Amino acid sequence: MAKAPALESWNDILARIASEIYGVQMPAAPAPQAPTPGSQCETLLMAMQSGARLTVLTALDKYGVYACSQRMTDLRRLGWPVKSERLKLPSGKIVAVYFL
Repeated sequence: MAKAPALESWNDILARIASEIYGVQMPAAPAPQAPTPGSQCETLLMAMQSGARLTVLTALDKYGVYACSQRMTDLRRLGWPVKSERLKLPSGKIVAVYFL
């Protein structure tokens, strides 16, 4: 199974460009906010903090979370550095793998 490289966030790209071109350091990002206790976001965040790499299927099977990609967007909006990679399965299908 081939792994695609992890994508840089827009903030990382902008900070790198500002540093390389203008010699300006971007201010540090604020600390991420905690998700609502007991929420699906908290469940997935705790799993990723313990090292889990999640796909839509693993989020559904292990944690009962159906809308994995939407919860990852929610976590990103709270300031968490959720990264994703595309993974090509033996069947030829491509799925997203989420991690911190």
